[in-house]
Amino acid sequence: MSPGPSNAITIAWAPISGATQYNLYESTSPAATLETATKIAAVKSPVQRNGLVAGQTYYYRLTSTGSAGESAASATMSATTTPDLIFYSFSPGAGGAANIDAPLEISVGVTALYQLASPVTATVGGRTVTLALDAHNNWTGSASLTGLPLGPTLLTFNATNVNGSSAQAQVRFDIYPTFQVTLPPQFSVARPAIQVQAACAPVACYTIQVNGGSNIPPVIVEGSLDQAISLASLDGGVTTMEIVGRPDSLSAPSSTVSRTVWVESSTHLQDVMTVAGPIAAASPSRVMYRPSLYYNAYTPTDLSIHNAASPVDTLVFSAIGFAQYPVLTPTGAWNVAFLTLYANDDTLFVRDRGALTSEPSGHMAPVVNGDFGIFAPTDTSLTRVRLSTGARTALLPCDLAYRPGGVSQFSYGDVAANGDVVCANAYGQIFRFRNGVATQVTHDSAPLFNLLPRTDGSNIIYAKSLTSANNNTEPTGPYELALLDSMGEHILTQPMSYSPGVAPEPTYLANNGWVAYTQTSSTGEFQAWALPPGGMATQITHFGSSSTIEALGPHGEVVLLNSSTGQARRYLSVSPYSAVLDIASGQGDALFEGDSLLVFIGPTLFRVAF
Repeated sequence: MSPGPSNAITIAWAPISGATQYNLYESTSPAATLETATKIAAVKSPVQRNGLVAGQTYYYRLTSTGSAGESAASATMSATTTPDLIFYSFSPGAGGAANIDAPLEISVGVTALYQLASPVTATVGGRTVTLALDAHNNWTGSASLTGLPLGPTLLTFNATNVNGSSAQAQVRFDIYPTFQVTLPPQFSVARPAIQVQAACAPVACYTIQVNGGSNIPPVIVEGSLDQAISLASLDGGVTTMEIVGRPDSLSAPSSTVSRTVWVESSTHLQDVMTVAGPIAAASPSRVMYRPSLYYNAYTPTDLSIHNAASPVDTLVFSAIGFAQYPVLTPTGAWNVAFLTLYANDDTLFVRDRGALTSEPSGHMAPVVNGDFGIFAPTDTSLTRVRLSTGARTALLPCDLAYRPGGVSQFSYGDVAANGDVVCANAYGQIFRFRNGVATQVTHDSAPLFNLLPRTDGSNIIYAKSLTSANNNTEPTGPYELALLDSMGEHILTQPMSYSPGVAPEPTYLANNGWVAYTQTSSTGEFQAWALPPGGMATQITHFGSSSTIEALGPHGEVVLLNSSTGQARRYLSVSPYSAVLDIASGQGDALFEGDSLLVFIGPTLFRVAF
């Protein structure tokens, strides 16, 4: 016995001695008797039963007729016709779960011997949706669960083919409450407490647990949560806060919502603005930020600008490249990125007054100061741009073929607010470009080698390697810091060993005639010093570990970082530098914009009160 086409079964048997006729009894019940089954008389082997129901199991018994009359019936045999329609690959699957406030995403596969007469439908809670065939030959769609009862629910699939055959399949799944975390947002700064608001809907949570991070006891409540949670023991760090909600349903899964939280308890920091992602560049009224936390050189990312005067953020760069070096300009932003991983295709992207342009660039972080910016069109050239007019000046004597080892985000040149540009050439000489004229301002002979200059438009401060330089960008041995002002060159420091490297931002800065720098003490630590216009240098720090200069204000205010406490802290010292003030942890970045000292940590921009 075997099934044939979808509505046929073929039955065959061996001849029986003395039999003159055979009778076949057919039923859809295995318990049927000869009296209740359908008798098909005088059949011959093989017999094909047509017109049967697709997907139905049929039961058969055979008798023979001879001189002694009709024999006893054979044992029961069965066969199942091939279904016209078969459902498979259900989503949600049996025993699955779905959030009541999220659309139920539905998918099912259908095997059909004949063309379907109409699209497959799915029904849940009395709501029927028509599914569509996708590129993978699955029937897909979505249905709203809002307002349906929580708990076990049936999802019913229906299909009909052109022969009129229909099929139905059902899947049982659970509808569970939604878990909502209203506060904190995805990125936040705790000061050091942070407000947490969470609840289940439309019914209360069974429990809500908040895991603040290492050394923070978990907070567990029933129903809903609206509570300030202190993260003071994590001050100066960043943590991933996990908020776990278990709905009031044993079959519903728990939901975990993660939030990235920076912890900062300093009372010297006053909130200016908070945006939707970690800040990459800032000014008093505008910030540029990334929407994701873990930016790295292998992940293109968006960059948006938030303007305090506008309720709508502006997307300025959309996943345009890797290893991005973004800076704000008065009317937009610059960003240097390479377009292809491991390729030498660095590109400068400029967003100016809403328009986006791009051009090839060398591997150098651009610098913007007031109305002027500099970038490297190639690794051996430098160009200054007047931002208000777009006028460009090519600065040919600069040689930028290599970047400092380990400090690739630092620039090889610098631009002052008055438009002065300084850079070093391949022979270790410093050039200044002023009013369209390039002037060589150092004239040392080998092995002396000058590099990495900074300027404020009057002073130039730079490193002077005493034993040439490696790749023209970092000393190979002892070096000094030198200052060039209207009176000539002055050596600021005693010779220092090259360790770990020389780069302008952490080692020396110039602003409005003031200079701040670090030099090694008799015991080897880098201590911070300040030199006023026309005055004498003053040692600022006396810590037992090295300090780095982070920012320099227009009146000689020095911001520095030091880790003597075992954690990086940010300090401020003002002229006459009789003390250093602990103003915040060392996380984030600090900068001066005019007289304002700004610090940005995670998604929040602060102004420092001092």
